[in-house]
Amino acid sequence: MVRKYTLTLTTVAEAARTPPTTRWSLTLRDDPNVVDSGPCPADPHGDHARVEGRAAARKHALANGGRIVDADVRVVYARPTPAR
Repeated sequence: MVRKYTLTLTTVAEAARTPPTTRWSLTLRDDPNVVDSGPCPADPHGDHARVEGRAAARKHALANGGRIVDADVRVVYARPTPAR
């Protein structure tokens, strides 16, 4: 069974930190519980976050007896979190 994932990227702007951090969270498309998540400091465009999130999806799929390709991971962008 091929698993389908959603990778959500959120940019977090902090007043004392430049550039912003991108946080990623990985869920299965049919289950809202977070499978894995993490921060990517100094990643305002989410390039590293996409790589880390897709790697986490592959790892999760392998741990559950399956394999996936990048097309099985849908990337969505959440609204940026304002600086405090």
